[in-house]
Amino acid sequence: MGKCFHCNKRVNISTFLLDYPLNGLNFGTPLITSSPVPPVELEKELRDKHFTIGTLQVKYADMCLFLFNFILKNGVLSNAYRQNGSWYGGGVAFQIINQLQKIYGFQYSVVLPTENHLESKEGLFGLIHDEYVDLGAAFLPVTATYSKYANFSTILDMGQWVAVYKRPEELESDGLGLLAPFTTNLWFSILFCMMLVGCTLYIILWIFKKFCSKCKGRSLMECLWFVYGALLKQGYTITPKTDSARIVFASWWMFVMLVTTFYTANLTAYLTVAELPLPIKTISDISLKKCTLIIKAESVIEELITNDLEKLYAIYKNSQKIFVNDEDEDILSNWISNKHVHHHVFIAEQPNIDVVLHQNYLTQTRCPYITLSPVYTLPRAFAYSKSFKFGSLFDKAIRNLVEVGLVEHFIKAYLPESNSCPLNLRRTERQLNNSHLSMAYYLMITGFLLAFIIFTTEIATKIFKRRKIRSLKKEANSAVNLPSSQFMNVLLSPCIDHFPNLKKKLINGRLYWVSNIKGELRLIPIRAASTLIFHKRVKRTQ
Repeated sequence: MGKCFHCNKRVNISTFLLDYPLNGLNFGTPLITSSPVPPVELEKELRDKHFTIGTLQVKYADMCLFLFNFILKNGVLSNAYRQNGSWYGGGVAFQIINQLQKIYGFQYSVVLPTENHLESKEGLFGLIHDEYVDLGAAFLPVTATYSKYANFSTILDMGQWVAVYKRPEELESDGLGLLAPFTTNLWFSILFCMMLVGCTLYIILWIFKKFCSKCKGRSLMECLWFVYGALLKQGYTITPKTDSARIVFASWWMFVMLVTTFYTANLTAYLTVAELPLPIKTISDISLKKCTLIIKAESVIEELITNDLEKLYAIYKNSQKIFVNDEDEDILSNWISNKHVHHHVFIAEQPNIDVVLHQNYLTQTRCPYITLSPVYTLPRAFAYSKSFKFGSLFDKAIRNLVEVGLVEHFIKAYLPESNSCPLNLRRTERQLNNSHLSMAYYLMITGFLLAFIIFTTEIATKIFKRRKIRSLKKEANSAVNLPSSQFMNVLLSPCIDHFPNLKKKLINGRLYWVSNIKGELRLIPIRAASTLIFHKRVKRTQ
């Protein structure tokens, strides 16, 4: 089926060519001059054929180690070991090769590249390009860069590279755990509601007092204290007298009940659910928080992240990168779990890193690492040399192995049954320490300090007022009052001996006692009936 460029209609091209043959057209010489070899003949030729197969290995500084019989670890996907002077392949890659060997009956020998750099002349793709090996049995990334060195087989799987970093301590608290159930906007909204309800209640009671002289009014501070006490369920003595005030009271109590219920539930979940405050939650956080990337030297990720034509380069071009020659176990211990190193993220290949994390978990009480979602995903396949003519047969068999799930089964056989380093450790019991309740301590100490300051202010005010009253009374008593031990008739003129602070003066031919009360000079007549009257007037002014 296809579309016509003129009428834009869908037509059957095969039927169209049968009805209207294209006579007289010259399509040129075909690219393939010879007919392909039939599959049956290829299978016969493949029998007892000997291939040289290359695989990946780790890089050793001392090449003399090759003389010993040991396994060259390159993860569960492919590896090699030396026995009786010969190299033998292992891992999932050679399990697939062995299945192909059972089907087609060929023979093979294993050759190891002397360098891990895939594109180098002594690397795996260099050996394939120079046809030193017939094919590469490893889970190799399918990229346009590598396609110029070799042909790729049917896709084996989708390779994933994940970010691994150090797990933070459980429930790391910044002292604000009690505020965590609600957002900042919600806390300000609750504070605004408190002020609004307090002012509304005050206005209602103030208006009602204007129409009811016997009703007792409430100040704005009392209304605000009532709203605050209701929020903390302390209770208060304000009793509503009107229906409008009762509705305001009831609405506020319902609001308080719902808010406290949600707060209690969320606080319980926050303190008990086994979730971690992760500093890095997504892949984008790695570049935003400027984390340092730890990458294995001469790996696929190094070539992709340093190639300005790749997407991975654009994502992490501003991030600091460290390329190391260590293995996964050494990188985790030296770079990720090191206490003196912070914000380092290891870009590791799955499923190799899953096996390493599981082995590390078996030696500790809990997994000290966290794996994020894949940083990069890339198809992986075998690589054939350009002259390898049995690729179609291998692809057909590999496709069958992939479709029936045998390749996935081979990979899962090396992996642990469960994730050793999940985000949630699924712990049902949790103990809190003082740092988690530091906000409660801060609130209690702040409340006590504020209460002490107010209490001191109140006591100081009372003492100051009391002393002021005493000084005024003492001044008045010393000026006009008689001593209590001396009884005399107030109708008679007082004796001079009882008034040491008074001065007697003769004014206009009459004798007066001259007193200084509150800075004012007062004259008290002597031996006259007006003395008693003036005495009582002075006592009123005290």
